[in-house]
This record gives sequence, structure tokens and C-alpha cells, in this order.
Amino acid sequence: MQTESRKSAGGKKSPGGFIIKLLLTLLLVIFISGNFTGCFWIVEAPVEEDPENQESPEGFEEEDPGDESLEPPGESTGENPGGETPRETVEITSPVETGRSRENEELKIPEEPVEVTPVDENFPSEADVLKEETLTSEAVIRYFEDKYGHYGGRFMIQVSVGPDTFEEDGILHHQREAFYTLTRKEDDRVIGKEVFRQVHRKVSLNPSVMDTLDGEYSRVVESNTVLREIEERVIGKLNDARSEQGLGALSTASDLTRLARIKSSDMGLYNYFNHDSPTYGSPFEMASALGVSLRSENIQWATWELTAEEVHTNFMNSPGHRDNRMTEGFREVGIGVIKLENGYYVTELFR
Repeated sequence: MQTESRKSAGGKKSPGGFIIKLLLTLLLVIFISGNFTGCFWIVEAPVEEDPENQESPEGFEEEDPGDESLEPPGESTGENPGGETPRETVEITSPVETGRSRENEELKIPEEPVEVTPVDENFPSEADVLKEETLTSEAVIRYFEDKYGHYGGRFMIQVSVGPDTFEEDGILHHQREAFYTLTRKEDDRVIGKEVFRQVHRKVSLNPSVMDTLDGEYSRVVESNTVLREIEERVIGKLNDARSEQGLGALSTASDLTRLARIKSSDMGLYNYFNHDSPTYGSPFEMASALGVSLRSENIQWATWELTAEEVHTNFMNSPGHRDNRMTEGFREVGIGVIKLENGYYVTELFR
């Protein structure tokens, strides 16, 4: 992030102003976390492109989404989506107290260090990393009691979950991991760490893209991942903002909506955040291949639960995205909001 240094009337830098600027910059850096936006925006004159990058369509300049992050409304745990998988460990339950009472037996000391090991074949089959309530069921608690009861006393079970991906035989596997930490209550000593991994989605690394928009939509988009209510509310807020500026309302185009949902799903499935897709190429190449007319794109990603108000505010607080949304010549919009296990993905398309 760049800051502008201002000078006082005498030509010297104002010490007070510099200190205030420095403090505000530090606070902003601490406050910003996992929400990112990116957009294509209209410019008056051509801008010199990096010769190593693919040339954008005439009249457009691509804004690097990694250079711009927005202040979230609260704490978040997002990481840079441009490279490695956004990994997070989020506590989902309060500690569970368990174990057998052993009043007259001396406590056994576990070997150190305690390493994370996979759960064994006796781990309850009912456990599901996508259903949090099953991760601390009675059967799961009995599993740990039977396995660690020989340490004596009572112990606490803490469970947290996080996403992960790996490649194997041309398939990208998305999985979630439930991490269990067992702590003996008597002396807070860690007596065991186990992880329960479960693959919940497999995606081809070389997908066969369908010839039609409807065919590709059916292949990529799962209905239970689409947040239609948020999409509708974002469009309403967008048109309210345009009305305040004396601009005409944008009508919802079904083909732009389907294309936006495909793009949001693609970002989530392949764990990237960029205008250029490893599956479809640039937004304009994607639109052309699927027979859709397109003029501009906004994208947004966050690891916390996004609301329509946050999506709207995040875009409006960014000059490039706001310019797209407030372009007088645009008449139609399509918005795709997709929730997958690794976050919320938003795509806005205009023409």
C-alpha cells in the first residue's frame, strides 16, 4: 500500500502529520484481512501493458486484484488466494470434558512430543466434516475415551476444522480436516492429537468444457451452492445507488447470471482468485466461448460469511469496481454468489 507524504506551507514535512499517517497506516494493515476484490474497468485512453501478460480487450485495463483489499466489517481469517490454498483453523465447538475417574491411580506421563496422527479404523463412520454436530457425537467421545483412557484422570477434547486440497492422477481433491487435541485436565498436558480427513469434492484438472452455456452451467454449478437471495438483494442495492446518481436501473440478464455463477464456482473449485481462469482464460474468452456478450467484470472473495450489504459496500468503496457499477452506458447485469467450503465467491458481469 502506498501513502502520500504531504508537506507544510514552509516546505518541510509536518512531524505531526507524518506520525498520524504512520499510525493510521499501521492500524489499517492490522485491520485488513481475507476479503479481496478485482475488476475490469473502462479507461479513456489505452494503457501500456506488460509485454509478458496477455493483452486485454481494447478499451479495458485489468486491475490486479492482489493490490487491493477492503476493510472487512469484522475479524476474518482470509489468506492470499492467488497462490496456496487458503488454510484456516476455526474452532467450532467448546471443549468436551470426558474420561474415566481414576482416584487411586497415578497419572501416566505421555511421551513428548505428541504428533498429529490420523484417526484409526475404529473412528465412528457417522462423523462427517461437513456436519459439525457429528464431530463431537457420543460415539466420537467414546472412541477417544477407549483410546486414551489409560492415561488416567479426565481429559478435554478440542476440535477445529480447516480446508485442504491435493492433486492425484489429474484430479484436484478438495477435503476438510477435523483436528482433535486431547488435553489432560489434571495438568493441562497434551496427551493426543489426531486428524480426521474427508474428501468432499473431486474436480478434473483438465475439464472438458461444454459447447453451450446451459451445458456448462449444468456441469459446473451445484444448486445448493448458489445464494440467490444475496444475488437479488445486491442487484437491488446496486440499482438504488445508480438511481441516487441519476442513472438508469440495470435489468437482470439470465445469460450473464449463469455465466457469473459459473465463474464464481470455477474460482472456488480451483481455489484461485483472478480474472483469468485456468479453465476458461480471460473473462472475454470465457464469454465468447459460451456465446455471451460481455463488457466488464467485478469479482470478490471472502472467507467469512458475506452479506448483501457487505458485497455492495465492498464494491462501492473501491474506485474501479464503483466505476463499473456506475457506468451510464451499461444496461444489464448478472451476479453470481457462490458459497463453497473455502469461502464466498462473487462475480458481477455487465454489458
